Amino acid sequence: MNNHNGSIVEHDNYWELSFKEKTVTGFFIDYSFALNIYHKIQSVYVTIHSQFNYYDNELGTDNTIDPSNLTSILPVLNTFRKDVEKILMYKNGDLCVQFTDESTIIVKADEEYEAWKISDNQGSEGILVLSLPNDEGLELYYPDNNNS
Repeated sequence: MNNHNGSIVEHDNYWELSFKEKTVTGFFIDYSFALNIYHKIQSVYVTIHSQFNYYDNELGTDNTIDPSNLTSILPVLNTFRKDVEKILMYKNGDLCVQFTDESTIIVKADEEYEAWKISDNQGSEGILVLSLPNDEGLELYYPDNNNS
């Protein structure tokens, strides 16, 4: 296990972003769906470009979300003001966002497109993680590793 800059940790088959007191404070919706996860001065943006699953532990519902279909997005809006525990970015290109109430967002890698990306508000000093198409895994950029 390697720790990079205290914010991103490498495990055997995934990378992990762990949070303390990070909360979903907003959304961006167009043909993609983005969560703004914020604490103090740092924001992390999770942008999802393809279909994904949202399990709401509070309601006990499992929902398939299509970012290009506004009515399908409604259940995931329940993540507003939920605290995020961690984000797991699997080396095969899959993504799991885990909330402290055990709700989850699961995004599978896409064969044709970048299924998702994660960025922050630190510009060139921050992180950028992309899920690559065609089973190519992940592309990571962070301060200690201009390109992984």
